[in-house]
Amino acid sequence: PSAACEQHDEDQFPPNLHNTVNAWRTKANDDGGDEQTEHGHEENAPDIEVFTFVCNRWLALDEDDGQIVRELLPTEGPDLQENTYTVHVYTGDVAGGGTDANVFINIYGEFGDSGERALKKSETQFNKFERGQLDSFKLKAIDLGKMTKLRIRHDNSGGHAAWFLDRVEIAEDNRNCTIYFPCQRWLAVDEDNGQLGAEFVPVDEAFVKKDISNQKGSKLNTTLGLEQKGIYT
Repeated sequence: PSAACEQHDEDQFPPNLHNTVNAWRTKANDDGGDEQTEHGHEENAPDIEVFTFVCNRWLALDEDDGQIVRELLPTEGPDLQENTYTVHVYTGDVAGGGTDANVFINIYGEFGDSGERALKKSETQFNKFERGQLDSFKLKAIDLGKMTKLRIRHDNSGGHAAWFLDRVEIAEDNRNCTIYFPCQRWLAVDEDNGQLGAEFVPVDEAFVKKDISNQKGSKLNTTLGLEQKGIYT
């Protein structure tokens, strides 16, 4: 068999789903006869719906925005709404706070989550996640509704992996608002609790601005932990 996903090719893959009939593709005869079903049509089998997902973008590390995963909405069927999330990542201004590792994020909301996405191409910096730096990334996903938490991690790769993350701010187009996720801790195997990833809940903007103006280290971390615990409960 020829290789899949060659240029100009159309490839078909039977879905690996439970409780589906054996048939998985339908087509009409050229002579206008009855519709036929390939790969095991069963008598009285239900009609098979066909959904089209248009991409028309690169899935490549060295093309477009560097993403190799894309979430696509069907051109027909349920009326799903897409949202654009602009992720602003602030690396802390501490000695050795920048990282060379690959960073991944997952945004959670009342309607689901974005799935883990790699933060590949910063819109604001050539060299990502340097000390005291802001990096911005755009992610498209089905509208998640009200954001409930954020998970961020890195893979501990590169010449210097330890990372001091100050905070993440996510602006969403559909609601024209920004959600704040303070961190103010190390994500590193040899710092803090030794974890490479963490989950955070959103806090009020006033709390974030208070942190930025005060910058009192461990006292802020204690307050932040209490506030986040309060949001969870």
